Amino acid sequence: MTASTLPKQKPSWPLLMLGVGLIALVISLAALYNLAYLGDEALIRSYSQRLKVSTNEAHQEQLIFAAPAKIVNLQIQAGKSIKGLWSTDTLDVVVSDSDTGSVKAEAAITKEKSWDANIQHNAIFERRDPIFVSAAFTLSSDAPIGGELAGNLNGRITFPVISAAGEQEDQTADISFPFRVKVVSPEEIARKVRTQAKTTLSIAAPIALILTGIPLAYFRKHRKSKQPAKSGKSAAGK
Repeated sequence: MTASTLPKQKPSWPLLMLGVGLIALVISLAALYNLAYLGDEALIRSYSQRLKVSTNEAHQEQLIFAAPAKIVNLQIQAGKSIKGLWSTDTLDVVVSDSDTGSVKAEAAITKEKSWDANIQHNAIFERRDPIFVSAAFTLSSDAPIGGELAGNLNGRITFPVISAAGEQEDQTADISFPFRVKVVSPEEIARKVRTQAKTTLSIAAPIALILTGIPLAYFRKHRKSKQPAKSGKSAAGK
């Protein structure tokens, strides 16, 4: 079998581009759905904010937004582990008024250990995935709009890592992480979500259009080039 007799393989870039374009399309549709169909209550429930625990920035308290009597969803990045796995007996979230000391929200997070002594993982990409701790609490209805509250995450987590000797082992880390809570109206929270959705739509929609349009045009041109051309004799005989 010579090189000329080998079957020609289709280039992979159109399929890859089309796949990314379809993902961007799904993201665009989700953002459009948030803008067009969800009411304020649903938008507030879907709003998730991210905090990052960092010993280098312990003096810089990160800020989140919360509305009175509304749920607050947090994703707290707390280090790295194999596949991002972690467990805890209890992590306590407390939000209080710095002046009076009165508690305006609290939550207890628990998570059982879910891994064994030999986690199957990709040796390069999954050995140091971010740990994300999900937390949710409802702010007290008497929290004053426009004010700031003091938040704190306290507890201990356990997580699997690869040691310097290349062996899997469990480590524990104490967390004492302060953050600030800016109290805003429910309408402002909903407005923030809509603004995020508009930004996502303005970015994802053109990407989806380009990354799906180019491969589809390529496939159409490729299909036409494969169609047999009519010979001059057959055309003249008609």
